[in-house]
Amino acid sequence: LSVIRQKYRKKRDFMVEALRKEMKPESLQFQIPQGGFFIWGKLQDVDVDLFARFAARAGKVAFIPGSAFFVEPEKGRSFLRLAFPQVCRETALQGIRALNQALRSFQGKP
Repeated sequence: LSVIRQKYRKKRDFMVEALRKEMKPESLQFQIPQGGFFIWGKLQDVDVDLFARFAARAGKVAFIPGSAFFVEPEKGRSFLRLAFPQVCRETALQGIRALNQALRSFQGKP
């Protein structure tokens, strides 16, 4: 169990650093999870349900919108969930870069 925890911690830490480096802090807010398999993020002034469909089509990147996990889906429309355990470093970095590009495009930014 300790070997698996260490492996997942490294993957989590890599994804956290990649998010910090590739995403603007004002665009995606998140806390480092102390357990579990997901990083929960919040996008300010973005309907994440609409953005998820846009990102899958235009940005070729997929994530789960937070509304799928809320009893009252409207309360989760600013959140997204990113999984890290099954993703290699290269794929995680490519995905985060694609997420950033898709977000900028969705918001009409260059």
